[in-house]
Amino acid sequence: MKRSKNKLDATRLGRRDFLVKSSGALAAGAVAAFNIRTAAAADTVNIGGLYPVTGSFAQIGQGCVNAAKLAVAMINDAGGIKSLGGAKLNLIVSDVQSDPTVTRTETDRLISSYKPAAIHGAYASALTLIASEVAERAKVPLLTGSSSDQLNKDRHFTFTPFCRASQFASAQLQMSKLVSDQPKVAVIFENTAFGTSTSNGLREQAPTQGVEIVMFEPYSAGLSDASPLINKVKASGANMLFPVSYLNDLQKVRDAIAALDVSTGYAAMCPGGKVKFGPDGKNIYAHPVGVQWQHGDLATVFPKDEARAQLIKA
Repeated sequence: MKRSKNKLDATRLGRRDFLVKSSGALAAGAVAAFNIRTAAAADTVNIGGLYPVTGSFAQIGQGCVNAAKLAVAMINDAGGIKSLGGAKLNLIVSDVQSDPTVTRTETDRLISSYKPAAIHGAYASALTLIASEVAERAKVPLLTGSSSDQLNKDRHFTFTPFCRASQFASAQLQMSKLVSDQPKVAVIFENTAFGTSTSNGLREQAPTQGVEIVMFEPYSAGLSDASPLINKVKASGANMLFPVSYLNDLQKVRDAIAALDVSTGYAAMCPGGKVKFGPDGKNIYAHPVGVQWQHGDLATVFPKDEARAQLIKA
């Protein structure tokens, strides 16, 4: 038996009803039980996905889309949202093109056109900050994996389930002391919200952690050549590097490191006295050495061309 249009409209879930009954479903994948009408099982719930499918962040953005589609399919295949009578999720993906201006217009368009119950996005903190401003004004919940601490300031509809940039900084500084008793750190960071917030946390907390920052260098996100940065790191005297970067930039830093061929500084301390990486990331000069305690000193005795002393036989 077909329902009339008015009756069908009456049973559709508004955004307010969904927020009251099931906003937690998007964050945790589970909802509390509610007494609702069986008719709601036929309804769908719109959720928005703001991702940079094109532009400089496209590589990660496309992965976000695939993950979101998979999550929605898993929920729907398992019977939908139980507390809403099995209502299905309808994911509406919007490409923010890795651009803050486009992010603003697309977030506004998504909300006004589809009335989503909630939004997920937008990967990069610089984009998410813009999206959250629009979502806050519209009172639409936005869940994000972005880590900028700014997202938790004066926000009531923005939710960040993962650790914040300042927490990353604290952990990095504490870990650096496991590597060296006198950490000398070079910090390179992309100059948008994610990079600046994390790197500023490093700079502010370093003195209290006994860590010396010997280089603090921003770069433009999406850089095409990391060689100048790597050269500065090499000249800084740092014994460890903290790159605050997006993955697409870290691939470029990786390429610059892969091209290194050095025999000075810390490289001279490696067995063989040189560092040059092969395609598998291994130092092609690296090899084992044999050492022996002699007269209170640890002396290299093998291989012969690197021996500082003759092996003393018992």
